[in-house]
Amino acid sequence: MPAKEIKSVDKDRYMLSVTEIIPGHYERFVNRMDYQQPHKRNYFVFFLVTSGYIQQSIDFKSIQTKKGSLFFTSPDQVYFVEKAKNIGGIGISFTEEVLSKKVYELPIIQNLHHLNECELEPSEYAISLDLLKKMQEEYCNKGSNSQLFLESQLSSLLVILSRAYQRISSSNFGIELLDSTVLKFRSHLNKHWKKSLSVSEYANMLHISPGHLNFLIKKYTGKKPIDWIVEKKLVEAKRQLLHTENSAKEIAFDLGFEDPGYFNRFFKRYTHTTPLEFRREIREKYNGLR
Repeated sequence: MPAKEIKSVDKDRYMLSVTEIIPGHYERFVNRMDYQQPHKRNYFVFFLVTSGYIQQSIDFKSIQTKKGSLFFTSPDQVYFVEKAKNIGGIGISFTEEVLSKKVYELPIIQNLHHLNECELEPSEYAISLDLLKKMQEEYCNKGSNSQLFLESQLSSLLVILSRAYQRISSSNFGIELLDSTVLKFRSHLNKHWKKSLSVSEYANMLHISPGHLNFLIKKYTGKKPIDWIVEKKLVEAKRQLLHTENSAKEIAFDLGFEDPGYFNRFFKRYTHTTPLEFRREIREKYNGLR
């Protein structure tokens, strides 16, 4: 199966928009926006499903979302629609710059458990739908101080959804702020992951000992720093293997590996398959979906 290159969909650095999808119209919307092609965006997307269902692939997870549930994607996640039927709902898109520091640190935005769907309780669904409807009306009518109103409603929505996220993930942190070290570690990892830095080097950046960094990351995320480092490289390797025709050697160098042979061993150690075997298997899996 020929690869479909990842399409980047970028918005202005400060963006907040609301879209309502009427049942029966989503399929045309998907086709018009070419969302059946793999793409990644530089902004967050949250979509509350009010009718029908949608099935999509988000970073190699196939997720089907039905009425009463919400799906969401974070910046740079690779996403494409597999199928949808009679889907209706309200979606909101926004860049990181829209969020205050406290809102940015909410569990559902940090998404430490890599969820992309929340099945809401009836009360959570009702509150979320009401907030989104108010935002949709305001977004269309553009009243005075409209941006301030939208940002306020978005903050309330994300608090409600973070409670649902916390309940579903059974995380050990609540709506309160995460330890700042965890956020700084993830920020450094997102900037420097291609450099193949060690846990000790990340600890030095944060001015703490490797042992304390291990303790904090494990406490708040359930995973060790090395697990985050490995996972970051693996997901990017998988993205390129599925969506590009780059050779394993080219991918290895792009990911910061000096020795392509070591990249092959690294990949097989954590996935139990070689890069080229993974490419063949994952393309066979998605062959009937695209």
